[in-house]
Amino acid sequence: MAIALYGAALTVYTLEAFPEDWAMTQNNLAAAYANRINGSRAENIDRAIAFFDAALTVRTPEQFPEDWAMIQYNLGNAHNDRINGSRDENLEKARSFYEAALTVYTREDFPEYWAMIQKKLANA
Repeated sequence: MAIALYGAALTVYTLEAFPEDWAMTQNNLAAAYANRINGSRAENIDRAIAFFDAALTVRTPEQFPEDWAMIQYNLGNAHNDRINGSRDENLEKARSFYEAALTVYTREDFPEYWAMIQKKLANA
């Protein structure tokens, strides 16, 4: 249901008219696919990655550093869980995304996020 409703929202929240809302909806769609129970788990994760990537076209590190870092973290999780592709390549991508998130989520400014990402890096 959430996926359908986010899709409906995108008929109004277009990239051209409402870029920030469009990016937020892309991120929300990605999260919905990442947590989706129905359908192929592999396809759902790949769709989530595509929606996270779309959100990054607006949520750049220069304009939205915290949002960008959150999406980097989410992409790390998605690649960590990814079924398609090489496991080694997926884990390497996950590590890269986690490390990118740490450029914003520093120990000094975001200690809880920093610690959470350290744990994810260790697991990856």
